[in-house]
Amino acid sequence: MTINIHSECSLNQLVIEFPLNSAAKCENWHRYCLFNNIVCAAFAVAQSLGTKKKWIKKVKIMKISVMRHKFSTVVLLAITMAFGTVNASAVPIDGAIGFGGLFNPTGGAGVDLSDATGLTFGFSFVSAASGDLAAAVGENVFFSDFDFDPASTPVTPLWDIPTLGYSFDLLDVNVTGQTAAALNLEGTGIMMAAGFDDTPGEWVFSGDSVGGVFFTFSSISTTTPVAEPGTALLLGLGLLGMGIVRRRRNG
Repeated sequence: MTINIHSECSLNQLVIEFPLNSAAKCENWHRYCLFNNIVCAAFAVAQSLGTKKKWIKKVKIMKISVMRHKFSTVVLLAITMAFGTVNASAVPIDGAIGFGGLFNPTGGAGVDLSDATGLTFGFSFVSAASGDLAAAVGENVFFSDFDFDPASTPVTPLWDIPTLGYSFDLLDVNVTGQTAAALNLEGTGIMMAAGFDDTPGEWVFSGDSVGGVFFTFSSISTTTPVAEPGTALLLGLGLLGMGIVRRRRNG
């Protein structure tokens, strides 16, 4: 027999299916009631922090555990889940990441970058990273094609590293330099990493067609205002990525 419990959790209704059998009906019912009360309280906190979707996924996983663990274990799991949600939402990303790879300009009459209005991407990888993003060095990254004139923003995500749960949503883009041989873009966005709060970030793109069509892309979190050293870090990651891409291409 299955009983559907409808609980008003903050402004949303949380529905959990709870299977019962005649032998364990009474004992399991009391376990469920306490567990459900804790889940509802924590669900309200998660909703206020904007993590409702992730929270619901966790609840679906947790409800399976209710039938497999004794009462004290179930309560501990629910409390851990509640505190985990609050802590994860309070930790912004602190770090920087740089990429290198291949791209093609679009929208122009030919391969001349001076009249390009968009970009498509080929093989790309993480060339350098620091802080909370340091584990990404060497990972492959997937870029979304986009237009910058006029800008096709937002781009969600602009880049994604599925093996680590890292991604970046592009919010705006500005052209800072455009010639027949080089293209420079910059802008802002939102950086995301598993276990961290979504964090505002700045990004820089540099591409050139000298000896091939290469690009470097760098992002840095902006949990605090980015000073001149932060800009230097972006440029440094970009130059490093450009050198690595060319060595790989030549090799």
